[in-house]
Amino acid sequence: MIDYPHQTSLFQGLRLLLILQGSVLPRLLPLAITTGFISWAFVSGWQPTSTPLKDIFTHPYAHQVFALSVGYGLVMRCNLAYNRWWEAMGHVRMMFSKFNDAIAQCIAFDHLAEGDALLTADDFRKQLVHFCSLLSAVAMQSLQHEDNLDVLVAEPQPTSDTYRRRGWYCTSFNRCDVRVEVLGGLSTAEKALLKDDGDRAHTVNSWLIRCITVRQREGGVAVPPPILSRVYQELSNAMLGFNSAMKVATTPFPFPYAQLNVIQVCMLVATCPLIVAAFTESSYLSFLLTALTVMGFQGLTEVACDLESPFVSSANELPLNVMHDRFNRNLELLLSPAYISHNYSVLVSELDEQEVGGSADSGPAMHSAVARRSYVAEQEGQKKGGSLAA
Repeated sequence: MIDYPHQTSLFQGLRLLLILQGSVLPRLLPLAITTGFISWAFVSGWQPTSTPLKDIFTHPYAHQVFALSVGYGLVMRCNLAYNRWWEAMGHVRMMFSKFNDAIAQCIAFDHLAEGDALLTADDFRKQLVHFCSLLSAVAMQSLQHEDNLDVLVAEPQPTSDTYRRRGWYCTSFNRCDVRVEVLGGLSTAEKALLKDDGDRAHTVNSWLIRCITVRQREGGVAVPPPILSRVYQELSNAMLGFNSAMKVATTPFPFPYAQLNVIQVCMLVATCPLIVAAFTESSYLSFLLTALTVMGFQGLTEVACDLESPFVSSANELPLNVMHDRFNRNLELLLSPAYISHNYSVLVSELDEQEVGGSADSGPAMHSAVARRSYVAEQEGQKKGGSLAA
C-alpha cells in the first residue's frame, strides 16, 4: 500500500504524478501511444480501405452508447473491487486487534497465579507471546499464498521500509522472500510440524488454546472459568477475522464479469482510433483524444485488477508485513516491566528507590515475578498487621 501525502487542492495533488510506485500510468502509456499513432495516421491520409472513414462512420451515436455501457461496467467493477479491498482491511485489522486483546487479558489474568505456578509465570508469558506472534506470521503467509517457513526468523527487520517489498522488481512470477519476524524464533520441531500442514493458522491457534488451558490447570490464569472464556472468545473472534480475510483472498472476482469487461475494453480500444479519426480534422488532436480515451478506460480496468486482490504481489496490496511488525511490538510491550508488574505504583516506587539509593544488584530481582509477588505480599501483610494493632 502506498502512503502518499494528503491533497487539499488541485495543485498539491499534482505531486501525485511524481509517484510511480503503485501507479497505473506506466502500464497505460504503451497502448495509449500506439492507438494514438494509429488515429494520427488515419487523419494524416493513410487509409486501410478505399472508402474514407467519414463515409463508413456517418454518426458516432452507436459508438457513444457502447462507450457508455463499457464505462458503467468499469465503474461498477471498480466500486466492487474497492469494497473487497476495504473489507479485507477491516477483517485483518479485527484479527490483529482481537489477538492483542486476548493475549493482554490472558497475561493480566495470569497475574493472579499462586504457588508453584508463580515460578513459571515468565516462561508461560513468553511462550504465549511466541505462539501469538507465530500465529500472526503464518496467518499473514496464508493470506499472501506463501508457504516458505525459512523466512520466519527471530531477528527483527531494521526498518519498516524493507516491508515495501513488492514494487518494480518483484512480480507474481518472481516473489521476493523477505524475512518475517517471529518473537522467540521458529524451532525445529515447530517447523517440522507446520511444513506439510494445510492450515497452519488453525494448528498454531490450537497450540495457543492448549497452552492457556494447561496453564490454568497448573494454577495460573487464576480467574473463574466464565471470565477466562472471554480469552477464548477473543481468540475465536480473531480467527473469524482471519477466515473472513481468507474468503477475500481465496475467492476471485466473478469470472463472467471480468471476462465481459475485458472483451468490451478490447473492442473499445480497437474501434476508438477509427471513430476519433473519422470525426477529427487535426491529426495531433486525434492523437491526443485517442490516447486520453484509451488511458481512461484501460486505467479503470487496471485499478480494478489491483484492488480486487488485496493480498497479491503488487505495490497496492495491504501492508500485512508492517501490521505484523507493529503487532510484534505490541506483544513485546506486554512483557515489559511496566505491564507485568502486579501493581504499577509499586513498580514506580521500586524504580525510584533504585535510582535514589538502591543497590546495583537489586534491580534484576525487582523485575522477577517471585520478587514482585513477595514484595506485594509483604506490603499487604504489614498493612493488615498495622490495622489489627490499631
